[in-house]
Amino acid sequence: MIPYQGNKKKIAHEILNQIPSANNFYDLFGGGGAVTKAASELDKWKTIHYNEINCGVYLLFKELIEGKFDFEKARNTWISREEFHRLKNEPSAWGGYVATCWSFGNGLEDYLYGRDKELAKLLMFVLVNYENVFLPNTNQNERRLFLQRAVKSLVKVGGKELESLQKQQALQNLESLVRLQSIEAIIEPTKLTSVIATNMDYRQVKIARNSVVYCDIPYSGGEGTDPRSYCIKFNRPDFLDWAATRNFPVYISEYEITDPRFKCLWKKNIRCVFSSTSNTTPKTERLYWNRV
Repeated sequence: MIPYQGNKKKIAHEILNQIPSANNFYDLFGGGGAVTKAASELDKWKTIHYNEINCGVYLLFKELIEGKFDFEKARNTWISREEFHRLKNEPSAWGGYVATCWSFGNGLEDYLYGRDKELAKLLMFVLVNYENVFLPNTNQNERRLFLQRAVKSLVKVGGKELESLQKQQALQNLESLVRLQSIEAIIEPTKLTSVIATNMDYRQVKIARNSVVYCDIPYSGGEGTDPRSYCIKFNRPDFLDWAATRNFPVYISEYEITDPRFKCLWKKNIRCVFSSTSNTTPKTERLYWNRV
């Protein structure tokens, strides 16, 4: 679905295996829709409800599941730093696209590229996405492969190849210019006619009888500081009080909840890819339950 900070795409089905069948499944902090999409692929719930408080992300998700989003425009439009900051909070599907696909770590806040790489990324974007007289009759993928071969030739310095480690690092740096994350992480066209989408605070969503609720809340950190904020103010103690006092099952993803009102049902070690120091920071994803 939508590239999103904290995306559960890789572990969605493992999480959903822990949640029982019911008439209705509610994804109250829907975000990029990975869990909603996975839930719609299972024969466990008759109706799937997606809820997201960010209006732009909600409208983007809604256009996606209705098959209305303009993918061609998205793939062929460069978003500059200035445009990103102007559009990221716009309450529209396009604003949601800009905020998610053109932000660093899909965190909705900071621009995707550093100032030192922005011009080079723009050049690669133009060369890959637009037809030109130097690469006639080629498609985007063919132009991308051509550029990858071209940057490999730049590893040579003065006709002499760099030493092995230097060569590898230089090649990775050059090839990263060709990998345009905003294009490669582009949202997938997915039409989900069985999904009901809403744009509310989680407390405003009316939960029908015979339902289960899943909450992928902004993480507190638990085993370490997690930078995810999702650009919203979130009161974690209030949420835990809300979840603990519901008369329906509530399942919560977090790194750690020490509140005894909740029971850990499942855990898995993962690698954190949103880290300022390393993309291999170990974390433990856990699923908690309010014991109802």
